[in-house]
Amino acid sequence: MASPEEIITQIDGVTERICEVDLDDSAFSKLKDKIACLSARTAVYHSLERPAKHLRNTSPLPHGNGRFSKFLEALYGKQTKANSAHTLRWQKLRDLSCEPLLLIAIAYTPLDITKMGRVEFECLMNYIEPYLHARPLPEEWIFRREIQMAIAASSDLENISEFRQRYYTLEFDAKIRANNCHKKRRWDDSFSQDATPDNQTNDYNCGSEGQRDKEVQSPDANASNRQTWSHAPETGSQPSSRKADTQDMQIKSTTPVAEQQAHKSREIQYMFSKFPTELVSLLGDLLSSAMHASKQWAEERKAGESTTECLTVLIPEGEEEDISITLWAGRRQALRIIEIFRMQWTWSAPPSHVSPPLHGEQEL
Repeated sequence: MASPEEIITQIDGVTERICEVDLDDSAFSKLKDKIACLSARTAVYHSLERPAKHLRNTSPLPHGNGRFSKFLEALYGKQTKANSAHTLRWQKLRDLSCEPLLLIAIAYTPLDITKMGRVEFECLMNYIEPYLHARPLPEEWIFRREIQMAIAASSDLENISEFRQRYYTLEFDAKIRANNCHKKRRWDDSFSQDATPDNQTNDYNCGSEGQRDKEVQSPDANASNRQTWSHAPETGSQPSSRKADTQDMQIKSTTPVAEQQAHKSREIQYMFSKFPTELVSLLGDLLSSAMHASKQWAEERKAGESTTECLTVLIPEGEEEDISITLWAGRRQALRIIEIFRMQWTWSAPPSHVSPPLHGEQEL
């Protein structure tokens, strides 16, 4: 790769010898086009490299997420008179994949895009992908906190749904890859510990009893009434209780194969939680207020945590199965939600448990 000094020397050489060459109109035109392209490409490279340096150093972006949010608003919000004059440019930007589009949104303002010369804009569209290939950015940089917050706050933009779907699909796939890599490392580590004495268990085998399941429980929860079992993403799942194991085997021995397969497709494979507390407002007043009233929320704030586990997403193994979303809420607020949505009593614990209060008897 040529050094900057070598490139500048070559340009100086062309500049000094240009008057020594006999050029016709066609040659002059080609030369000017080449020089214009070089100038535009240099400007684009300079604009992209400034934020890229911050991304490579994992340092905060110079303009935070404010400029990025404004770019998303111009790109996906209601078309203004100024933007409509450059409809083709905005459409070309929307057609880009997530990574080049996000880098442009960080590097430029909407005014930069509308005021940019034709040659420079074409150069940007043609050069952004080769730039990312030649100057790769850190893996998963598009999921930085500033970017996630700006995209999360952009949900009300009328034309952004398709982009958000693409973005969150990439984020979900990245987390699955990370979980699979973690699973593979655990598996590889288990082979490296084959020489472990019989009375010891390696890291992988420890997952067979109890470690394969994680208990998701509010700090104030009663162990007998409020525990929920969820399968750890990296290890699969089976109940830790030997009694539960026996019952599961009995069920499998008497249940038709089709039902067993359906049951297996509903087994939880991934669990997501711990989202930034500043995004709670996106749930709306009803749910966010209920969450704020939970003891789980209070314990997390007391501990000074910046994330919350009050909202949990459980993803089953079957690709066609629905995903379960669980939310911790204060008791009074949760009973209020039952009343507002006119929910029906569909299940209860064994007879030793009392019936839920009727709507009119709820102390709200």
